[in-house]
Amino acid sequence: MSPLDPVRMFFGGVSPKKLPRKFLALFNKFPMSALTAELAYVAWYDISATYLFTTDDCAILLVCQQSMLEKVKKIGRNLDEQHFDSGHSVFLNITDEKVRV
Repeated sequence: MSPLDPVRMFFGGVSPKKLPRKFLALFNKFPMSALTAELAYVAWYDISATYLFTTDDCAILLVCQQSMLEKVKKIGRNLDEQHFDSGHSVFLNITDEKVRV
């Protein structure tokens, strides 16, 4: 999978000043097999974890995020949840809020 507009998809809402151009050079195709690969170990089964819902995410739409968390709940694991009006890259555009979580 290769996004048509990776800047909007992954960095929507990020100030251009915070977006080094070198990030864009790193974009490559994403192997769809990574979405279905069997995992040897899943750390969040054993440690407390928080899921950050991002309401303006163009990479993983909010409805998809909610669906993923519902699947997690069905297997008996509850994660803490936080909701942010943010795009996909919370590590760049809401750093202060993310650190508080």
